[in-house]
Amino acid sequence: MQQGDLDASQAHLDQAHSFLEKYAKENECFSKLFPIVSVYKQDFPMAMKEVKEGRIWCVEGRVRTNRFQQGIIGQSSIVKLADNSLVIINPLTFTPEIVQEINSLGNVVALFSPATFHTAGLLDSTKHWPDAQVYTSIMKEKDLESLRSLKKPRIDLSGSANEFCNELVSIPLTSVGTNEIMVYDPSSRALIGPCEMIVRNTLFNDEKTVEDVGAAIGLGLFRGSYTQEYCPPNSNFMYVCKAHQLDKILVELYQFKVDTFILGHGGIVESTAEEFLKPNLHWIKYCGLKQDLKWHYSNAALF
Repeated sequence: MQQGDLDASQAHLDQAHSFLEKYAKENECFSKLFPIVSVYKQDFPMAMKEVKEGRIWCVEGRVRTNRFQQGIIGQSSIVKLADNSLVIINPLTFTPEIVQEINSLGNVVALFSPATFHTAGLLDSTKHWPDAQVYTSIMKEKDLESLRSLKKPRIDLSGSANEFCNELVSIPLTSVGTNEIMVYDPSSRALIGPCEMIVRNTLFNDEKTVEDVGAAIGLGLFRGSYTQEYCPPNSNFMYVCKAHQLDKILVELYQFKVDTFILGHGGIVESTAEEFLKPNLHWIKYCGLKQDLKWHYSNAALF
């Protein structure tokens, strides 16, 4: 890369930081209006709530990782189909009480893990519902090894949009490195988000322009940061590999009849796709990133 290109790229980076710092200051008071949910409470309660009457219930719980042993917030969705059978999307490690509540709603026929690495809750749930069909996104080799104990063949939904369980539509974000998949329920007009969009940093990788990945920020299918107790609508992580593919998917999403967004790490937004997604895309105002550079913006105010 020539020195002139490096100077130009650095100028774009400086412009980005200046823009984002200004945005963060302007939105600081706004972000604090959102409900406080501490991720540090050791006794984080797991509870089930009805989101769409007779159709969708959600369970928030703690997800522990090697990096964050105190746990982060995860949200599972239970969808009741027309025949009264149940599909669990993003299964967590449920408490016995939650398992009992789920069983009281109907028979679990499918378990769906919508992102790479999300196997702990999935495997635990197969113990409670061993006859349920397992659906996943693409899995890494170590995750595939842990899934070899499954009694039924795993069905991969990471290709093009699919209808599964006859009533739900899987929407793969094929441009995202974590292989995330959203689920659309036409019956309730709910868009159930994947799990990974949660960290306060935004990572762009191998993109032609920042505008290419701007659409990723607008999804809003996230909870907040790992460390902040309040939950702003603009703290997220997105690792985009093929931005033009994501842009195409987002355009298609505007055509869906959506009035509720169920966020992968907790939180529910009542809004149409047009009202919720499009306004969040306007912060990107510049371009010029080089394909062979990686940029890392640490900022919690991209709303």
